[in-house]
Amino acid sequence: MMPPAQGQQWEFQPTFGVQASYEDNITLDPERSESGLSSSIRGGARARRSTGVSSLALSAGLTLNEFSDNSDLSNATALLAADWSYQTPRSQFQLGQSLSTQSTLTSEATTTGATDVNQQQYRLSIRPGWSYRLDEYSTLNLSVRYEDVFYEDAGDTTLNDYRSGSVSLGGGRR
Repeated sequence: MMPPAQGQQWEFQPTFGVQASYEDNITLDPERSESGLSSSIRGGARARRSTGVSSLALSAGLTLNEFSDNSDLSNATALLAADWSYQTPRSQFQLGQSLSTQSTLTSEATTTGATDVNQQQYRLSIRPGWSYRLDEYSTLNLSVRYEDVFYEDAGDTTLNDYRSGSVSLGGGRR
C-alpha cells in the first residue's frame, strides 16, 4: 500500500495488487470439483477531501480474475463509491452510496449458495444517516439503508432481481 499523496485539500491513495493461486474446486461443486490455477489483478484509487466540518471520499476499484483451465469462470469485479459527511455543533449528517458489480459465482456463494451460473450481479446501495448529540455523554442515531440488486441476462436461471431496505434508530451513552 502506498502512502496518500496530498494536493491542496485532497488526499489521493492508489492501490495495486497481483495474485496467483491454485484452487482445488473452482466451480464450488462437490459433485464435479474442478481444480485449476487462477490469477487476479487489482487496481483502485481513493480520493478524500476534508474541511473542519465536512468530508468527501470517492473510491473506485477494479479486479480481473482469470482462470487458466476454465475461461468460462473468468470475471471482473468493480466498485464506485462516494461517502459524504457534514457536522454541526450537535449533529452529523452522512450519505454513503456505491455501485458494484461482481460475478454471481462469488456473490451467490456467500448469500444464496447458488453457484451454477456465471452472470454479473449489480448492486446499488444508498445509506443516509444522522446522529444528534443529546448532551455531553449521549447520542441519538438514525440510519437508512436501501439496496437494489439486479442481474445481467439471468432470465432462465434461479436468480431474481430484488430490493431491500432497513431503518435503524439507536442511541448511546459513554
